[in-house]
Amino acid sequence: MDLSEKIEVEDSLPFHEFNDSIELLISEAKNENNILQLIELKEQQTEQKYNVERSTFLPSVAAFGKYELYPEYLSALEPRWAVGLTLSVNLFNGLRDYAKLQAADYLIEEVNAIKKNFEDKISLLVNKNYKDIMNSKEKFIRNNFTISLAAENLRLNEKRFETGLGTSLEVVDVNLAYEKSMIDSKSYLFDYYSNLTELYTTVGNPQKVISILKNKEQ
Repeated sequence: MDLSEKIEVEDSLPFHEFNDSIELLISEAKNENNILQLIELKEQQTEQKYNVERSTFLPSVAAFGKYELYPEYLSALEPRWAVGLTLSVNLFNGLRDYAKLQAADYLIEEVNAIKKNFEDKISLLVNKNYKDIMNSKEKFIRNNFTISLAAENLRLNEKRFETGLGTSLEVVDVNLAYEKSMIDSKSYLFDYYSNLTELYTTVGNPQKVISILKNKEQ
């Protein structure tokens, strides 16, 4: 390729801002995560198991009643109607019920620890993706100033070359610096949308990236 050939760096990927806060993203990621939903279901099951084991320490109460519609078939000793109430309490069961209650309690603590650990990992991942987006955005915006300076420097060196005060090598070097800043801009923009895709995939709403690319209301 001829060194004097002009390189046009173009694409159809403009920069669009996204407006979701980190708090909203973390909340949405927790609500939409399937694994976390399964853990929460397990948490409900362990709480129900604990309530069942705890009920063994409570007295059992039962009520009964009857009424005979055909009293002619009753003997002289049988009443036509009767009601009653029974109450039973297990005073000692070799501490087996207490051991089951403790096991159910430990299971609740284990599930809660797993849930908290998973929520912390989700938060860390969302925070990492969010910071990567902010870094890419900052590089892209900062590079726009670099492009402006490089373009002005190229213009000045071309004028110097036209008036005989500069050399063609200087113009080539400045032009290469300008083209590099243009390529860097596209690279930072690519990183921005790549990190944005990673973020909304983690959140569980990858279609949101399409809305941002099309610059629709979010």
